[in-house]
Amino acid sequence: MFTRIVVGLDGSRPADAAAEAALNLSGAFGSEVIFASVIEEQPHYVSTSEEASSEDASAKAYYGALHDRWMEQAARLGVPARSALLEGHEARQLLQFVADSQADLLMIGHAGHSAPWEDEIGGTASQLLLRSPRSVLMIRAREGWNGRFGALMVGLDGSPVGWEAFDTALALAARTHASLIIISVVEQSGAATRAMEAGASGVMVKPEMGTAAQATQPRSPSLLTQVQARAVARAASAGVSLELVTVDGPVSDALTHMAQERDVDLLILGATGHERPWSPTAGGTARKVMEEARCAVMLVRSAGSDLKVSDVMRPASAIVQPDTPLTDALALLLDGEARLVSVTDERGALIGLLTLTTLVHRLRPALSERREPTRSPEEARRAMERLLEGRAVREAMITRMRTIQPETPLHLAARFLISNRLTRAPVVDANRRLLGIISERDIVRTLAPRGASSSAESAPTAAFPAEMDGQAAAGSVSALLDRSIPLIEWSAHVDEALAAVARAANGLVLVVDDEGRYDGIIDERSVLTRALPSEDRSTPWRMGLTRLLTRSHMGALAGESERVVEPITTASLVNRSAQTFTLDTPVADALARMIAADESDVGVALTTDGRPIGTLWRGTALRALIRG
Repeated sequence: MFTRIVVGLDGSRPADAAAEAALNLSGAFGSEVIFASVIEEQPHYVSTSEEASSEDASAKAYYGALHDRWMEQAARLGVPARSALLEGHEARQLLQFVADSQADLLMIGHAGHSAPWEDEIGGTASQLLLRSPRSVLMIRAREGWNGRFGALMVGLDGSPVGWEAFDTALALAARTHASLIIISVVEQSGAATRAMEAGASGVMVKPEMGTAAQATQPRSPSLLTQVQARAVARAASAGVSLELVTVDGPVSDALTHMAQERDVDLLILGATGHERPWSPTAGGTARKVMEEARCAVMLVRSAGSDLKVSDVMRPASAIVQPDTPLTDALALLLDGEARLVSVTDERGALIGLLTLTTLVHRLRPALSERREPTRSPEEARRAMERLLEGRAVREAMITRMRTIQPETPLHLAARFLISNRLTRAPVVDANRRLLGIISERDIVRTLAPRGASSSAESAPTAAFPAEMDGQAAAGSVSALLDRSIPLIEWSAHVDEALAAVARAANGLVLVVDDEGRYDGIIDERSVLTRALPSEDRSTPWRMGLTRLLTRSHMGALAGESERVVEPITTASLVNRSAQTFTLDTPVADALARMIAADESDVGVALTTDGRPIGTLWRGTALRALIRG
C-alpha cells in the first residue's frame, strides 16, 4: 500500500505531527520515509550577495538540525529513512519531488509557521492537497495525540476514486487495528434523487431522518445500498469489521460533522468524485472537507493520475517507408492485423500514416458512399488489386497527422484522442521521431479501478445458438461475427463495467437489460468521454477574505457552493451509436452503414427479439471484402 512516504518538514508543530504519524505508518507498512524540506527563493529585497549567502547558510543550518533530529528518531524506531533538502518554490518543489521519488503518499501539516490563524490551512498545504500527483495525508496537530490512528472514517460514494479511498482505508484498518466507519451521504436535491432513480435505486435512510425525508425516497434497493453491500463483502474478505453510517445533506458538511461527532482521527476520501474521477486536481467537495474537518484528512489519488504518455505508450509495430509498395502495407493491415501503419523517413521521423479504412476511403470512395453495397468479395478483391498495382505508400498515406508528445499527461492525452475522434495516435519527440503509439485502450486499462470485483472476471459472453447458422444467407455477417464479447447488465455497478472493459480483448462490452435485450455498448471511448474532464476548470486557491467566505454559510457568494453531480453508473456509460443488423444482413451492406454513420467501428447483430448475437468489427468486414 505505502512503500515510500514523503514528509514535508518546516519545523512547525503540525509538520512535526505529520513526521510522527509517518514513522508510525512506516512501522505498520514497512515503508521508507523521506523527510523533505525546501529552502525557498530569496525575496526581492535581499539585494546583495552577502545577504543572500547569509540567508542561505542560516536556512541550511536550520533544516540540517531539523532533519538530524528526525533521522535519529527514525533510527531509534528502526524505520528506513533518508532526507532531502530542496531549493525553490516550496509547493512546486515538493510536488516535483513526490513525483520524481515515486512516493505513494505525501504527508504534511495543515499549516506552517506563517499561518495567520491556528485553524486556517496554509497556502502551501492547500496547493499540495489540490495538486499533488499522489495521495496526501494532512495532519492537524491536536493536544495529546500520539501520532497513531485509532479511529478511521471513509467517505464512500461508489465513484472510481472513491473505491480507491475505501481500499486504502481497509488496508489501514487491517494494519493498524483501527476501527473503521463507512459514511455515505444522500444529497437531498432533485438532481440527486433523479440520479438515484436512474440507477434503478432508492436510498437507505436512517430512522432518525424523519417521515418527510423517508417519503421522498424510492422504495426499491438503491444504488447506494449496492455500493455499501459490496463494501461490506470486501471488508469481510479482508477480515475487517466496520460500521455503516448513512446521512443526508450537503456532502462536505455531512462528512465533517460526522467525523467530529464520532471523534475520528483520520477522514479518508477520494480526491475526486463522480464528475471528474481522474482529474489532476482535487474536486470541490474534497477541498471543502480539508478546510472544514478538525481531524487529519487523507485525499486518495488514483494510481494513474500522474502518469504521462511515455509511461503507457506501446512500441510502433508496423512501420514502412514512403516508397514501400502499397501491396506490402496492405499485407500488414490484412495479414498482420495492424490497425495503424506508420510511415517514416530514413531518420525515423514520422511523415505519414496509413489505415485500412482511410485506404479504402481514398481508393474506393464508392464503398463509403454506399454506391455498390452488394459487390461480391471476389469483385472487391480484384478491384483493390488493380488500384494498388504499381503504387507506393506515399500516394495514399495521410500527411496531415495529429501526433502527441511523450510528456503529455495521460488525462490530456485521453481528451486529445476523444476531441479528434481518434482511437490511437503516434507519439513523437520534438524532431518528429516516432517513439510509439498511444491508444484509448492503453489509457483505460491503466486507469481501471484496481479493486474491481472478481465478478467482472466471470462476466457472461454473448451466446449464439449454433442451429441459427444455417438460417443465415451466404455472404451475410453471420460468418464474421465476434461471439466472445462480454455481456453486462445495465444495473451492474460501475466498477464492474470499468473492469470488464479493461479486461475485454477488444475493449468492448455489450449492455443488456434485465431480460437480456440489447441496450448499447460500453467501450474505451464512452468510458473516457464520461469519466475524464472535458476542460480544466480548476482555479488556484482563493486567498484571504474570499477563502474565509468559502468556509462559511456565505460560501455561495464566492462561487464555491456545492453542485450535485449525477453518479457514474453503468447506464450512464452506455453508447447507443453502434449500428445494429439482423443475422442475414450482407457484409457489404453492414460495412457501408458503419462507414456512412462514422460513429463506431463496431456493429451489433441482434435476434428478432432484440437479443445480441455477436459483433461485427469494421476492420473485419473490410478485410473479408478485400481478401475475398
